[in-house]
Amino acid sequence: MENKNFILFILTVLISCSSNFIVAQAKTTKANKLELDTLGISFIEISQIKSNKKLSKPKRLNKTQSKLFISTWNNSKTTANCPNGFSYSIAINFQDYTRRLFNLEKSILSENNNYCIETNNKELANLLMKSK
Repeated sequence: MENKNFILFILTVLISCSSNFIVAQAKTTKANKLELDTLGISFIEISQIKSNKKLSKPKRLNKTQSKLFISTWNNSKTTANCPNGFSYSIAINFQDYTRRLFNLEKSILSENNNYCIETNNKELANLLMKSK
């Protein structure tokens, strides 16, 4: 009888731990979107993704365009279905020589193609690609 109680106790602990792990994973996947802080950014570049998947020569965003991209990313909350492909690649270069990479298709942004965010700004690519 004692063995049955011990096994029941172990099963209860395992189930409890696994359900907490699943909840923690769900919370983590929602929190994957890290906001951008303007202070550490050196510059932002955008490149068009060509049909052969190669990138065009990068265009450096001006301050207004950079602020637009940062605020759009930081203020976007809705997750969206990822498109089959993206038209633009955006590289954020930080002062510590690290980078974060994003992809853009119409109003959908993705960081490293891990998940997609709906920005509700269908003109974002046009605004970022405009000359200075």
